Amino acid sequence: MSEKEILGYLELIRHELTDAYHTTPTDLDAFYSVDTARDLVDELTANLKNESGDCNEEVTLDEVMNTSPTLTKLL
Repeated sequence: MSEKEILGYLELIRHELTDAYHTTPTDLDAFYSVDTARDLVDELTANLKNESGDCNEEVTLDEVMNTSPTLTKLL
């Protein structure tokens, strides 16, 4: 799977999480969980695009997945 395909999937996941956030009944725990998942997807996307701002070195998918175990469960 190419980086472009992974980024495409991450964009789709983020859109689905946004939809879930807006259709979830008033449950603060659910809002928190969906919002956290969106933040993790955004972080992973930024890392794959190397937009974290921390460094200019290339980031591999393995490195990103190792830093976010919660996201591994979502994918």
